[in-house]
Amino acid sequence: MGRCARLRPRREHVRSARLSARHVSTDHAGGAYLALAHLAALGHRYVALACRTGSAPSRGISAGFAEGAAALGLRVTARFNWPPITQCDSFEEVLAAQPTIADAALSTVLGSGATALVCFGDMEGAALLAAARRSGVRIPGNLALISCEDKHAATEQVPLTSVAPEKFRLGGLALETLLRRLDESEAESRQVWLRPRLTVRESCGARAANPS
Repeated sequence: MGRCARLRPRREHVRSARLSARHVSTDHAGGAYLALAHLAALGHRYVALACRTGSAPSRGISAGFAEGAAALGLRVTARFNWPPITQCDSFEEVLAAQPTIADAALSTVLGSGATALVCFGDMEGAALLAAARRSGVRIPGNLALISCEDKHAATEQVPLTSVAPEKFRLGGLALETLLRRLDESEAESRQVWLRPRLTVRESCGARAANPS
C-alpha cells in the first residue's frame, strides 16, 4: 500500500522509459501543437507566443510551440515572456501591472510581423484583448489569438478560442489508475498523457473564415 498513482495536472513530466511512476498528466505540448495546427489550417504562416513564465504548464507549452511550428512549417516571429505571478504579489498588484505588460507584448508581436498569437493563459489573453482595444488593433482582423487555458475565455468581449485541459476526464483517469494499482500491485506502470481540447470561438477568426 506504500505505492501510489499520481495526478499531476500542473507539472510536466519528462517522457522517458526510465520513469517508472504511474501518472496521468495534461499534454501541454500537444495542446500548443493543436493551437498551431488550427492556425495553420486558417492560413497563418507567421506566429508568435506570449507565455506566462514561472508556471509548470509553460514549459510544455513553450516546447510544444517550438516543435509544432517546425513540424508545420510556420515561422516563429516573436516570443514574449510574460512575467510570473509570485506569492509576494497581491491580486491588486497583479491586475495593475497587466496593461503595461500587455501593451509591450502586443507591440512586440505586431512589430515582428506575426498574424497569429498563442498565449498562456486566460488572464494574459484578456489583457491582450484590452491592449488591442486601446491601440485600435482588431482581434481577429489584424491578429488571430488563441489562449492555452479556458477558465474565463468564453466571457470575454471577443470570446477567446482556447486550448484547455480535460480536467474532469483527467481526474477520472487518475482515479482509475489508482484503483487499478491498489487491486493489481504487480500491474504494469501506466503513464497517460491527455491532450487538451480545442474550443473554437471568435478570437481566432475561424467563424469569419468559415461561416458555416
